[in-house]
This record gives sequence, C-alpha cells and structure tokens, in this order.
Amino acid sequence: MMYNLSMFKRFEGKIEELFYPNDKYTFLIGAGISMEPPTQYPSAIEMVQTFLELLTPKEVMQDISMDDLRFEIVVEIVQRFIDEKLEFMNYFEILRNPNLIHAFLAIMNHNGHYIITTNYDYMIEKVYGMIYSNAQIRTVITKSEFLKYEKPDYEVKKGTNLLYKLHGCKQNYSNLKDTSDSLTITMKDFGKNSKTKNPLDMDSFMKPAIVNCMNERTLIVMGYSGGDDFDITPLIIEMHNFSRIFWIEHTNSEKLEILKYSCISANDKIVDLSLKREMRILKEIGNMGKIPVFLIKANTKEFVKNVLIKHLIQDKTAIKILKDEYIKEHIRRGNWETTFNNFLISMYENRYNPPILKKLWFAGALYKRIHQFEKAEIYYKKALDLAEKDSNIVFKVIFLYELGSNYSQNWNFDEAIDKLKEALILIDSLTIKGKKIINSIIGRIFISIGEAYKQKNTLSKALEYFKKSLKIAEKTGDLTAKASSLLYRGDIYMKTENYTDALNALKVSLGIIEELNNIEAKAACCKIIGTIFQKLGKKTKAIKYLELSYDIFKKLLLKDEANLLRKEIQIILEKTINSPAEE
Repeated sequence: MMYNLSMFKRFEGKIEELFYPNDKYTFLIGAGISMEPPTQYPSAIEMVQTFLELLTPKEVMQDISMDDLRFEIVVEIVQRFIDEKLEFMNYFEILRNPNLIHAFLAIMNHNGHYIITTNYDYMIEKVYGMIYSNAQIRTVITKSEFLKYEKPDYEVKKGTNLLYKLHGCKQNYSNLKDTSDSLTITMKDFGKNSKTKNPLDMDSFMKPAIVNCMNERTLIVMGYSGGDDFDITPLIIEMHNFSRIFWIEHTNSEKLEILKYSCISANDKIVDLSLKREMRILKEIGNMGKIPVFLIKANTKEFVKNVLIKHLIQDKTAIKILKDEYIKEHIRRGNWETTFNNFLISMYENRYNPPILKKLWFAGALYKRIHQFEKAEIYYKKALDLAEKDSNIVFKVIFLYELGSNYSQNWNFDEAIDKLKEALILIDSLTIKGKKIINSIIGRIFISIGEAYKQKNTLSKALEYFKKSLKIAEKTGDLTAKASSLLYRGDIYMKTENYTDALNALKVSLGIIEELNNIEAKAACCKIIGTIFQKLGKKTKAIKYLELSYDIFKKLLLKDEANLLRKEIQIILEKTINSPAEE
C-alpha cells in the first residue's frame, strides 16, 4: 500500500518511549486479528470474493476491483437475491480456536484495559475463559447493555471486565442469549438507532460508553483497514481528548516501521478522496493538531509478540501463558479447514449455487449499485436474452425494467423510456398470477420513466408519471417508491423555481427515507435540498445539507458524485467569504 510519506516523519526513538505498562490503553479491534492461525476466519474481502465466485459469472471476479466494493453493499445484494435472513452469518458460530493476539487482548482486558471490536466472532471471550477459568468477560452488545455499562472505569473498579461489540453478534457468549437483532451487516443497519442527521453515525446509545472507553487513553487500532469507518471513525474524529493513537497496518514483512503524522493543515476541511481510506482517517485525526498519531507498519502477530507483550505485560504467569509453546499446547488447531466457500455450498447449496439467470441478475445489480452502468447493461442484456429464449414473460418484464432503470441512471434516457414502456405493454399480457409476481415493480417502472423524462427536461410528462407512481405506492404501502416519487417531484418543483412545494415534498420524502434508513437516497435528497437553499441565498443551510450528502457519497465510495459536491461546496465557501452575512 502506498502512502504519502510527506505526511509522516519516521520515529527514531526507542520503542519503550511509546509503549509502557502504566499507561491506560484502549484497543479497537477489526477482523484482521482473527485471520491469524489457528483461528483463520476470512476477512471481509475474502467473504466478498467468495460471494462473487458463487453468485456471479466467472468473469466478474476477474473484472471487478475489490477497491470498488464495500462488504455491506455486497451483503445487501446477497440478502436481496439469495439469503434473506443472512444465514451465512452462522459461519461465525463454528467455534474455532483463538490465536496469540486474542490471548494478549484477553490478558490486557483482565488487567483493566478496554477492548472495542467490530468483529462477529467469540475468540476473545473464549480465550479469556481458557486463561481465567474462575472469571468471565462480560460482553456488551445490546442497547440495554451499552446503557448499563456506559461507565467502564466504574465497572473495572468493581472487577467487571467488559468487551464492547459495536457490530453485534448472533449470541452473547457470556449468557448464550440470542442477540441476532444487534447485527450490523448491511448499509441499512448502520445508524439505525442514531439520533444524528448522518445515517452513517454510530447508534446514539453506544456513544457514551465508547467515548468513556477512549477518554484520556492511548488508542491502539489493529486488524482494521478503515472499512468500518461509517460509525467508529466519525466518533474518533469528533473526540479531542485522546492521549495518543497508534494505527497498526498489517504487512507480511519482518520489518517494523513506525511513522508519526506531521502534516497539520487546519484549513484542509475536505479530505482528498485520492487517498486510501486509512490515510483519510489518519489525516482527519492528525489535523486536529492535539493528538499524536502514529502509523505502525508491521506483521501484527509479530508486533504483538515482540513489542506489546514485552512492554505492556509484566505479570510472569501471563507471560508464560503467551509463550508460543503454551499457546500450541492449550490453543490447538480447530476446524479452520471448513472454508467459507465449502460452508455455504454444504449448508445452503440450493441458494449459493443459483442458475445462470440469477447469476446474471446478481452481477447486473452489483455493477449498477456501484454505478458501473455500462457493465450492468451487459449482464441485464444477457439475462433478458435468456428470458426471451425461455419465453418467460415475467422475467422479461423484470429485466426490461432493470435495463431501463440502468439506462436512465446512465443518462441514456430515450433507450430507458423505450425499454420501460415495453415492460408496461408486456405486463398487460400477463396472467393474474404473473401480475401478482411483478406487482411491486409497476410503480417503480413509472418512477424510472418519470426520471428519464425529468432528465430530458420534459417536466410535465415526468410529473404525470410521478403522480401515477405515488398513487400506486400509497395504495400498496410501498414506502421506498413513495419516497422516490416525492423526491423526484421535489426536484421538478425546484427546476421550475417552485421552491416552497419542492421543500414540502422533499421534507416528506426525507422523513420516509430516514425511517427506512436508505443511505444513498438520503444523500440524493439532501443534495437537492442543499441546492434549493443555495438558490434561495441561504448559504449556511445549503452547506449543511450539501456536506451531509458529500460525506455519505464519500463513504459509499461514489467518488464522482462526491467530487462534484466537493467543488460545489468550495464555490459556496469562496463566495461566502466576500459576501454579506445572511439575514
């Protein structure tokens, strides 16, 4: 991984100047630590690769860039097409065996240091029980638990050792209670209980506990690529009372490299999207100016073994436990050979070995979701050809809709209208049973036609279709279609300078979108609202909504949309400097 080394200076001091046992530590733990043997759980990227291998045509794996994919986005599509209940998460119920890093963290936790993790597995809990047979780590997962244990300092004084799980897990290892509702896996799960305007923020009930876990402590981040930056990273950036932050970037090299962030640019409000996600996070934290930020490039297991254990653990019994010989004796190799791929095939063969038509559909939806519309078109056309060969009118309607919607998003509006109207004609020829199957997409076909006419600036025609779609949505209770219909109506009202009706429609749309926690739709809605306030000369409100939209697009890795908004915000900021204050 390449870094802008001008942002860093090499640390030339002694390692004991950085890590000393009498400091207070909090560990933020990601999936990388559970990839080490004997645990060997797959990373998020490896899980995504497995999904693509099983659920898409072979060439997709060779073509698509993993940098363009978020685990949560792929899982949403898996949930839509293959696994509605997300039963693939049962893989983490296979109790493997913990590794050296898990054991180190358990001992640090027992010694009064704090552990926060985004992992779904139970390895820290398991090894804690193996090392301390007469004690138990208390897992904090649910809302009631986060509220109960929001003061970790107080709990430690009572002898209670806590493990905070930000993204939940299927059950509480401490008491075996079902906690499936706590899982944060898809985009819609993020911020579902947040009280802030940003749907990607951490759930509000978690914040007091996590803030208290980090207050005036040294934060060590490991096993973490920055991909979980929706909820935890904004909180880290908001805080100004760390003592220090160490970000361990795993490498396969034996070389240890310690870098200290040195480029403080207080006026750099908008982060450069050309930087890797990890670098954007470090830059935002470093630019606070008050918190020393260190980037450590090392093999994580070797760094834990040779640096952290050596300098942070003084108890001789604990040191004995952490010696490799003891680990090999007491933490034997588990059933790690049960690969994720084999698990899905053996447990859910019918679902995870779908027919080619479904693979084409999945591929089209995936490319469309990441805004690679030309590639989505290829797979939708192949699926449409298969449906025509099989004389399957229902699937033909579905793929005409998917293709038309994709054309519309890719600014090919005439083709979009042709395909969508062809779908409507075919619907009339369907049996009652067939119409019931595709009933949910009729209103969405109207939305897509309206969107195409709107972009062609045929606004009266567009409004006609949005009224039709809204009527169907209200009749069927389709909140997603209702929100979209109102959003596009608001956009039309804006284009015709009817700002009052525009804001009224958008306000209702935004309320529904927030209820559904539809993150990308919220970005689109906030962008329109921000543009209206800009046209009304209300620059403060404009920037507020545009920055929220920018932040969401940035985190969804939709760089084109984010960059356009960044430029728009910059123009408003520049004009504001030389303009009179708002009334």
